[in-house]
Amino acid sequence: MQRREKDIFPRLVSPPVFLGAWLLFGLLLLTGLVAWWAEIPTFIDGSGIVLTPAQTHRFSNASTLILIFLPRAYAAKIHAGLPVRVQIDDGGTELLSRIEHIEPGIISPADARQRYALDSEEERAIDQPSVALLVQPRQKLDAGIYAGSMVEARVQIGSRRVLSLFPGLDRFMKG
Repeated sequence: MQRREKDIFPRLVSPPVFLGAWLLFGLLLLTGLVAWWAEIPTFIDGSGIVLTPAQTHRFSNASTLILIFLPRAYAAKIHAGLPVRVQIDDGGTELLSRIEHIEPGIISPADARQRYALDSEEERAIDQPSVALLVQPRQKLDAGIYAGSMVEARVQIGSRRVLSLFPGLDRFMKG
C-alpha cells in the first residue's frame, strides 16, 4: 500500500513561468542597483553675452570672453573649473568650456550695465542680482562676428543619484 502512495504536489506554476518570474526579479534587482549608483548631472541655467574686444581690455591674455550671469542663489556652488555649455543665439553654435574667473560678490543689473558697458540689447542678459563669471571658449571664436551676441549657458554644478529623483526616496539619498 505504501508503494502506491505518492506525495502529489499541486502544480501552481509551470516551469517556464517560474523561470520567467526569477528572471524578472533579477532584472528588477539589477535596475534597482543601477538606480542606486548611477548619477546624472545637475545644471543651472544662465544668460550672458560675448564680450567685445573693448569690454575685455581689463582682462589679461583674453582674446574672446563670454560673460555669464547666474542667479545669486547658486553662488556657493559655483567655482572656477566647472564645465559650461554655451549656446550662442537661439539654435546657433554650441561651445564647451570651463569657468575661468568668477567676479567677486553679487552684482546688480545696474552695476553690471555700468561695469561691463552693456548696451540696451546686451542688458537683457541680466534682470536680477546675479553672480558674474567669465568663460573662455575652447574653440576659436571670431570676436568680430560674435561680439555682443546673446548666449544661453548651462553650468554643471554637480550630480545626483537617479534614485533621488523618485518622490519620497530623496530624503534617504542625502548622504
